[in-house]
Amino acid sequence: MTKMKMETTRVAVFGVGLLAATAALAQTPTFTPTATAAPLSFCYSTEWGSAGTAGDGTFEAPSGVGVNNSTGDVYVCDFTNNNVQVFNSTGGYVTQWGSTGSGNGQFLDANGLYVDGGGNVYVDDPGNYRVQVFTLNPGPAGTYSYQFGSQGTTGEGTFEDPTGVWTDPSGDIYIADGTQNLIQKFYAADGGFDLQWGGTGSGGNGKFAWSNSVAVDPTGTYVYVSDATLGTSIINDLVQKFTVNGTFVSQWGGQGTGNGQFESPRGIATDCAGNVYVTDFTNPRVQVFDKNGNYLTQFGSSSQFTSPQAIAVDKSGDVYVGDWNGQKVVKYSLCSGALTCVATATPTNTPTNTPTGTPSATGTPTLTPTPSATRTPTLTATWTPTVTPTSTLTFSPTPTATQLTPTPTSTPTSYPGSNPPGSGEFFIYPSPARGSQATVSYDMAQSGQVDLKVWDEKAELVTEVTDSKPAGVQVTPFSIAGFASGVYFYSLILTYDSGQAQNLGPQKFAIIH
Repeated sequence: MTKMKMETTRVAVFGVGLLAATAALAQTPTFTPTATAAPLSFCYSTEWGSAGTAGDGTFEAPSGVGVNNSTGDVYVCDFTNNNVQVFNSTGGYVTQWGSTGSGNGQFLDANGLYVDGGGNVYVDDPGNYRVQVFTLNPGPAGTYSYQFGSQGTTGEGTFEDPTGVWTDPSGDIYIADGTQNLIQKFYAADGGFDLQWGGTGSGGNGKFAWSNSVAVDPTGTYVYVSDATLGTSIINDLVQKFTVNGTFVSQWGGQGTGNGQFESPRGIATDCAGNVYVTDFTNPRVQVFDKNGNYLTQFGSSSQFTSPQAIAVDKSGDVYVGDWNGQKVVKYSLCSGALTCVATATPTNTPTNTPTGTPSATGTPTLTPTPSATRTPTLTATWTPTVTPTSTLTFSPTPTATQLTPTPTSTPTSYPGSNPPGSGEFFIYPSPARGSQATVSYDMAQSGQVDLKVWDEKAELVTEVTDSKPAGVQVTPFSIAGFASGVYFYSLILTYDSGQAQNLGPQKFAIIH
């Protein structure tokens, strides 16, 4: 696999295989409209946990909860014990990992956890000023994958107190920092910084008293932030709603005990229908709202938990609440009503023919896109000097809806982030402050030779890097100093010591000055 990472610049990746990416751009997305929310009510189901420091089903301060919807397993991080414990959906203990420290897989004040649809576990590690990412392959225990973040006070990839984490359907990562009072957005797969918004202030409207947690709706359109009160200097007690690029949309709440009011809103989550769940730490209860902030229902009481902190909702509508001072997890299930899940945009049509010809590892790509008034793109890809494909891609039916940025079937992963819909490109923004070096990371099946080539849009080779690498995940840097604004392509040819070869590419990117 490969992935493009900008160590000091902004990067995202186009797709895997040029023809496949072009096909994805031409497909027709279909959307299932959100139905009016049915009346919902939730009933107590079960609970598990007790006070203890050894894990194995005991907690000191359960601070983050997430659900793996593929397996139903529930993941709980503990602020004091500095571990992540895994349970089945009824609370049966499965396994755990983590300890106190600053090494990979260790934590200082683990606080905030999310499990994405790809089986990755994100854990906020505020004492180490970072976020750690673990894979669940094979699972159920997490295997350390990578981390991002460092200590700082102004955001842009630095943290003081990361306490909330979520990902959108494209994989981009959102982190709430309760001390900087910022929401920071990072690119999928490698945690490269993208953008941020917020700041400290009263009254909301994009400013926070304590940006404790963050959640994204299932369509990847809106971001919700729980804005709690920390101390008495600024009292907000709000939920604030933004676009995924940080534009303020609306807010609701205010301090109080009535429906739709809060006494320190902490955890926040969305379900598959787009409803918003908020733990009301001091009241104590969980309140449920529709996507526009209209109050729907509430559940829980002081007899069921002491101080609800963390929350997660699975695809069936079961709700898991981490009780900070109660040192347990409480599960609720729907006892009336039903969730009408919002379908994410999915291409439904397929190419009506198959391109012929096999690209050569030594060929030089020349791209000739042909626009169409009906938005039915055709693309002829020729390779010099070895093979010339003899057909072009056509599609039926003709797309009429907004195109989607393609989601590749394997890494490198697409970063649609702030790109225009359907652009299918990733962008690099060089600057003196950010430097001018990009890196490509990839997985070497065996030791061997690496040949990285970069062409401009005229198919002229602009740089080439060769290196010898051992087996495993490797990184090859290349300089983009002197590159003009425009479209470029890169490919990796991995020639293993066994004589086998692998051609990864071409991948498309754009440099914008």
